This record gives sequence, C-alpha cells and structure tokens, in this order.
Amino acid sequence: MKKTIALALALVCVLCLVGCSNPMPDQNAISNSGPFGNGDDTVFAPHREDFSSETENSVSEQFGNMTEVKKAYIMRTNAWFLSDALTDFSQAVTTEIVYVAPGGEPGTADDMAYSFYVVNENGEIEWGCSAYPPEDSSVPSGFSGLTHEIIQDALAGIAYEDYIITYEQRLGTVFVWVRCESEDVIITYPTRSDLLGLENGGIYALGELQSILTEVYNSEMRSKNVG
Repeated sequence: MKKTIALALALVCVLCLVGCSNPMPDQNAISNSGPFGNGDDTVFAPHREDFSSETENSVSEQFGNMTEVKKAYIMRTNAWFLSDALTDFSQAVTTEIVYVAPGGEPGTADDMAYSFYVVNENGEIEWGCSAYPPEDSSVPSGFSGLTHEIIQDALAGIAYEDYIITYEQRLGTVFVWVRCESEDVIITYPTRSDLLGLENGGIYALGELQSILTEVYNSEMRSKNVG
C-alpha cells in the first residue's frame, strides 16, 4: 500500500505541466519520446464498473468548505489512442485517483491555480503539488479555471448517466468522460489545444477523438522523420 501511495504522489507531481511548487522526483517519469508517446498502444480490457463520479464522505469531510474539489482518474500515458482494440474509454483510464482543489498548498499564501491531493494509507488527504495559473486565465486550461458549472453547461442537451473526470499527463489534457445510455462522449480541456487539435470544451465521440489524436501523432512522426 505504501508503495502505491508513493507512486501516486510521484504521478501527481508530474501532472503539473503548467508549473509546480515543490515538485517531487518521479521514479517513473515520462520518457523523452515526445508528447504523444513512443507508439505503445497497449490498452486495458474494458472496466467501466471500476469508476465512480462519487467522492467518499470521509474524503469530502477533510476538504471542509472548500468548493470545486474534483475527483479525477489518471489515464495511461502511452499512445492509447492508436489502439485498434479501443472500444470503450475505460480502456485508457487507470484506477489511480487524485483530487484537484483550487489554490495552493494549505497554510501558504502562494498564488496558485490549483493543487493535487491523494489519499494515503490512513485515509488522510495529502497535498502533492500546486500548479501556477496560465498566462491567459480567462478560459479553462486543463484544470485551471475549470469548474463543475462549466462542465454542466457543456453537457446541456446531452442525455447522460454520469461523468468521470480524467487527466492525461503526457497530453496535458482533462478528458471528461460522459457516460451515456447510448454512445459515450468525451469533453476535452487541453492545456495545448494548438498542439493537439482538440477544442477547449470540445465534445467528441471516442472514434472521433481517436482520429484527431492519431492524425496529430502521425504528423508529428512525419516531421521527426523529415528532420
């Protein structure tokens, strides 16, 4: 259990792609193979039942009156979108959970956009790191400026069962997995929309999302080969 918590804390600190306060070293850091991975398209078997949008009361109580705390599942950091076996978004999502809350480390006056927390083996929340706000804070950028109200507005007109917030650290993107009775959709909040070709607040079916990311990946690979 302690090893799992330590790894989760390490992952949390890699998540802060827009700048971190007090980052911790990561034993399993992302390899230097570019923002789209090294071509490994391994995915899990579908496991939709392993995810819940609900936060346990024991965790919620520790955040007290802090608003806009988000429960987020960490995604795979390989090129999962290239997989022909990907039929359900759950195949790209791990069961590692972080909690994202506005502001910096508790007890500090740092002007941070948000912080990541994990739950340790004693059931207590632990601060992992804090992210600086982007230069343009007028629109959501990853978790910065992203609220449940913004997500709810994006969901207007969509018949859905629930939504699961996920984060892909290599792509620096929040993927809101909207689980529907028919076909799921994914809402994207990238930190680099110019790099990924994904819209801020864009709504995509899984196949469409795969197609966009695969095209960008192939373009990146072609550029490297030309270079």
